[in-house]
Amino acid sequence: MLWATTIQREIPERALSRVSSYDWFGSLAFAPLGLLVAGPSPRPWAPAPPWPAARP
Repeated sequence: MLWATTIQREIPERALSRVSSYDWFGSLAFAPLGLLVAGPSPRPWAPAPPWPAARP
């Protein structure tokens, strides 16, 4: 919410739609990259399961 408020306050009205479009494009374009990076990373930091049968 803070990001949207800042965009509306700081960007001139005539450029608001273009900046908003670039913002959405960047968010959607880099989402797969974020999933690629975050996918394998939790394994080393994940706590061990409390039941022995679930441990690898």
